[in-house]
Amino acid sequence: MAKTVAYFYDPDVGNFHYGAGHPMKPHRLALTHSLVLHYGLYKKMIVFKPYQASQHDMCRFHSEDYIDFLQRLPGLCFLQCGADSLGCDRLGCFNLSIRGHGECVEYVKSFNIPLLVLGGGGYTVRNVARCWTYETSLLVEEAISEELPYSGKDHPVIHTGLCMDLIEPSGYELDRPGQISILREGVEDNFRFLNLGI
Repeated sequence: MAKTVAYFYDPDVGNFHYGAGHPMKPHRLALTHSLVLHYGLYKKMIVFKPYQASQHDMCRFHSEDYIDFLQRLPGLCFLQCGADSLGCDRLGCFNLSIRGHGECVEYVKSFNIPLLVLGGGGYTVRNVARCWTYETSLLVEEAISEELPYSGKDHPVIHTGLCMDLIEPSGYELDRPGQISILREGVEDNFRFLNLGI
């Protein structure tokens, strides 16, 4: 009995890149396809080019509400600014200063892409409040004083001021040489592949 081999290939599949350290490498599919063509192996198979699934097709596998939601996703970057990466945090251990945390926000902001900046973790309340206030000032491009303004009896002034450099660093220094550069390159790669019309 003769066997029929079906071969599915989408010419766009190799056009994606998920970053240097990501295990999925779609380009290898494009390379494989090139070899299949040049060895003439396609002559021994039935070749199918899949079509792009429509919204109706996707509803066969997912709820209509979910597919409607995906159609309306905003074209922007969600920047999650959890402050548990600050030094002196009760949970985190990344040892960033408030100023260093803010530099991350400024770096992402420098790409001039739409941002939705979110809070997140952070378990030393006074530092989280300082950090998010500082980052809000960076986002609106308004310099603020390290001297805290009076905020009423419900929120007494913290005697140390805004204090960009945390006083008691956690002591962790685990960055390997070049690690920050690798992370920056990964971020730049990810932004390069966002389809935000920039």
